[in-house]
Amino acid sequence: MSDRSGSTILAGLAIFGALMVAGCGDAPADPKQRAIRAACAQLTADAVPDRRRAVAELEKLLPPAAQAAGLDAEAIAQLRQVVADDRDDHVRAAAVRALGAVKDAQSWAAITARSSATEPQLRIEVLQALAAIDAEKARPLLIAALADGDGAVALVAASSLAQSAEGVAELIRRLGSNEGDRANLVSGLENSPLPAAHDALLAGLTSADSALRLAGIRVAARTRHAPSVPALVAIVRPNPGAKKNQGSTEEVQAAAEALSTIATPEALLALLVLSATDKSAEPLLKPHAEALQPIILAEAANPQRTVPAEIVVRYLLRDGRAEAQAALSALARPEVKELPDICRALRTAPAELRAQVAERLRKAIVPVNGRTADLLAALGHVGQAESGPDVELALGILNATNTEVAAIAATGQTSTPPPKGTIEPKEVSEKREHLRAKELLLVGAAQACARLKATAARPVFWELLASASGALVGAGVTGSLALGDSDSIERVAKMLQAPKVHSWVLMVHCKDALSSCHDPRMVPGLAPYLDGSERGQAYEIVASNGTTEAVTLMLSKLKDPAVPQDVKVHHIAPLMAGFGATGRPLFIAAIVAEPPPAKRGDPDPGWWCAEFLREQAAAAAPDVLAALQAGPRPTGAKAARFIHALELAGTEQAVSAQASWLNDADRAIATIALNSLLRQRRTGAIPAIRAALTATQPGPWHDRLEQALDTLSSPPKE
Repeated sequence: MSDRSGSTILAGLAIFGALMVAGCGDAPADPKQRAIRAACAQLTADAVPDRRRAVAELEKLLPPAAQAAGLDAEAIAQLRQVVADDRDDHVRAAAVRALGAVKDAQSWAAITARSSATEPQLRIEVLQALAAIDAEKARPLLIAALADGDGAVALVAASSLAQSAEGVAELIRRLGSNEGDRANLVSGLENSPLPAAHDALLAGLTSADSALRLAGIRVAARTRHAPSVPALVAIVRPNPGAKKNQGSTEEVQAAAEALSTIATPEALLALLVLSATDKSAEPLLKPHAEALQPIILAEAANPQRTVPAEIVVRYLLRDGRAEAQAALSALARPEVKELPDICRALRTAPAELRAQVAERLRKAIVPVNGRTADLLAALGHVGQAESGPDVELALGILNATNTEVAAIAATGQTSTPPPKGTIEPKEVSEKREHLRAKELLLVGAAQACARLKATAARPVFWELLASASGALVGAGVTGSLALGDSDSIERVAKMLQAPKVHSWVLMVHCKDALSSCHDPRMVPGLAPYLDGSERGQAYEIVASNGTTEAVTLMLSKLKDPAVPQDVKVHHIAPLMAGFGATGRPLFIAAIVAEPPPAKRGDPDPGWWCAEFLREQAAAAAPDVLAALQAGPRPTGAKAARFIHALELAGTEQAVSAQASWLNDADRAIATIALNSLLRQRRTGAIPAIRAALTATQPGPWHDRLEQALDTLSSPPKE
């Protein structure tokens, strides 16, 4: 006999014995009545846990006392006796709870007698039971218990009082006169279902009591109480002239969450204002994207707006509707700090809208001033391309400024700051700052001409490529590649091989422009940068090039033993995984032709390429399968590469190809194939596994196949 069977029989005997001890002749036919009798028999057991379980069982089984009769009434009477006589406070507490649950009025005296018990939990059960039996009669006891030395008991008293209108009135009176523990009084009111309690807490939103304010905030959120919004706004919004909010950090967060829950226009407007200084408010606004649209549009049109301009612009930029573009157009004024971002968002706006902004910008650009560079950059986004007043203006400033910068540079003056600690004459410093300002203006004009496709700017762009300033070289690269003609691309490619600025400066200023160019002629000039300190950015640029030449260059670095492993892991591999159809033929050639590593631990470019193909999943499978069928069947490391490359494909042909290695004489390769099929739970391989099992002699491999068959044939585990 098992231990479990023995335990079951013993339990059955115990219940049978309990029924016999209970007496009363035959056991009741009703299973529920039998269970009540068995529990009653355990009320006098020696072991405390048995008595506790018996009381808990009766609590679940007994009906309300008013409906009890016969054996039910006998059980309730026994529970009264337990309250009066049991030696264990926890058993008495459980019995009190059970009597409260059945609302037994005859237990009042026995339960009340325990109201001064030493054990706090028993006092708690007494209060809850009396309140359940007769709330009005229990009120004096509950009020007295508000002064209990144990906070948990006092809290239960407050919560019980809060279930009736008279009790709520008493709690409010005590709160107003500072009688008792305010925190317990507030918690009691917060747990009340009655409107009077909620009103008292909501009125406390303007109180000086932090606990009362927090409770009011929670009630406002729970009931979505729109009239509370002004008080909540006062908590989250700083006082005029003050840097801090009126509430504590906890209160501000709770009030912000309440405003997000209530979500009236006034509430959302307050959250928008808060988000300018408190980033934690931003997630609270995300669920209300649609409701925010009219609020943002109204703020954009309001000269006395409450929400900071940068917040308004940020939301308008996310809103692609025509109304948002019109609002952005109205905001696109020279004095607005976010002007370049606004104009960038207006690139796809109707031509009439862009023309209005461009005209406004042209008037602000002339005469040249401190903001001209930014204004020119913005004009490039909204101006009329190739010809017209916008091109003429940008080109005129470009040529004039380039002439000025060249003349200053011819004197030997540079904008490069002197070494730290160097003291130079004020005149020299002023000249440097003057040149720097001119260079910034030149960059702004070049950016505008690049975006406006001003072909007449080509000579200046080429001239800037030879500059000793990184910013000017960047402007030259951006402009030349934006025009995109063959001569300009050749000029940039040649400059990369012999730049006049430091390589990292070049990467900083030219990365975006170089990344946007997909011409193979750029690749040779980028190759040297892959070995420098700026290799991370250089690899990203090469990967963005996306040509076969770019893939070939990066693959050569992957094969190069001189390239550190961490560079391959962190810079090369993640970028190469993104090459699609362009890289696929080269990856397949590598898994076929690359020799296996000479020894364990040596780099294996073929395995890297198998991983790249694996990530392409079903898209790469036809080409991988074609290569597999085109040559002799691969073995060893090359076979492992093919299996790995096909792992995520999941097509019938790919699964069949993987399963074909299950009978391979090289058990290591067969194991790799089987593990791959199991990892992806390829149930389509079941026939092949069954066939391999039939063809295999008993032994470890036979057992392994059998286990795999069971795994794939069974439902997946949760």
